[in-house]
Amino acid sequence: MNFLYNKLKSDDVESNKMTSFSIKSLHFSFPILLVPLVIMSPVWVVYVLFVSCILMKLLFWYFHGCFLSNLEYKLNNENDVNVVDPIVYAAGKKISKESRIEVTVKATNLLITFLAAMIIWKENRTSLD
Repeated sequence: MNFLYNKLKSDDVESNKMTSFSIKSLHFSFPILLVPLVIMSPVWVVYVLFVSCILMKLLFWYFHGCFLSNLEYKLNNENDVNVVDPIVYAAGKKISKESRIEVTVKATNLLITFLAAMIIWKENRTSLD
């Protein structure tokens, strides 16, 4: 994360805010866009996403949180909204580091399960053709 931060940071506070917002908007959008992407993609793309998701989860555990969220906050510490906050809120939990981690772990477990199911489905569909 420090490498990315050093590459992206600017002396201009507004530029850092815009960079943080751009990363945050992609971070918010990607999980939603992932579902149709996985459904419409060939199986090799799903394999790549599956392995990438597992690597991201390992990085999450290694860094004790999401490195993108940490980067977003480091670039703009005035805006502490996290990608999982809407899910934490919808689950009726108070937004905290612990609830964010708990929801992220559960959400990534669900995503990994979805990706594995899509791999199985696409492989079986391919073998029937």
